[in-house]
Amino acid sequence: MVDGGPSSFFSRISRKRLLAGGSLALAAMLSACNLTTPQAAQPAASGTPVAAPGVGGKLDQVLKRGKVIVGTDSATPPFCFKDKDGNWVGFDIEFAKEIARGLFDKPDAIEFVDEQPSSRIPNLQADKVDFVIQAMTITPPRAQLVNFTVPYYRDAVNLVLPKNSKYTSFKDMQAAGIKVAILQNRDADTTVHNVMPNATVIQIETQAASVLAVEAGRADAAMVEHPMAMYMAAQNPDKFKAGKDSFTPNNFGLAVRANDWPWLYWLNTTVNDLVTGEYYAQFAPIYKKWFGEDPTYPLSGSPL
Repeated sequence: MVDGGPSSFFSRISRKRLLAGGSLALAAMLSACNLTTPQAAQPAASGTPVAAPGVGGKLDQVLKRGKVIVGTDSATPPFCFKDKDGNWVGFDIEFAKEIARGLFDKPDAIEFVDEQPSSRIPNLQADKVDFVIQAMTITPPRAQLVNFTVPYYRDAVNLVLPKNSKYTSFKDMQAAGIKVAILQNRDADTTVHNVMPNATVIQIETQAASVLAVEAGRADAAMVEHPMAMYMAAQNPDKFKAGKDSFTPNNFGLAVRANDWPWLYWLNTTVNDLVTGEYYAQFAPIYKKWFGEDPTYPLSGSPL
């Protein structure tokens, strides 16, 4: 074609339209970003994050308060308990502090409420705590009363047995007359009888008290979380041993009051990012500290 001919003219027009259209698109995109970027990510003049306009609910309340209030308990090692000096320690405690870091960039902007397992759901429903992290198993019946985040830990159940017990596993505890202590809950009898159908079930207020029942001779075994069984045996090798087989896999999640969707979505985002995303490097040392092994590394390209 001759330079300056019709094709060249339309080419110039096309370039102008493309550039103009691109500028408009870029402006629209930037405008959209400004509208949709959560204000919580941008410090206010006071230095305290605030929720995006219209978000409201628990997320807005927590950000304005400047700390998050968390329900947990002091009797479920290695997840949540108090050390000899009365300090909150455990995997759940440190995980909750990472949630606070995500909210305020301060892991100590947090208040723990010591609650019995039976108070977990009532305290959420009464709005006494912002979320519960308390070795709490996700179940469909519970999910009718509260909302759960995506799992932050895949658990299983095991037994704490007396050190001199003739039993080594639930598999050899099938005879009648076996007494098993377990945390009091609506599924307790079913959980025990699924693997030890002839056992007598003793429901007790906390998992730690279930272990004490074994120590006192009131029960032949305590059915607790697998990591707790391993922890109790490691800390008290002269008193206890853990069953050689774990069983009944289950998932732990953070529990929140039902139907507060912005708060649930934010927590889901943060939990997922800690366990599988950019902040995995903060999660992995906590996991290894309390469970003695590295968590499964999130492979790039793999589905969540």
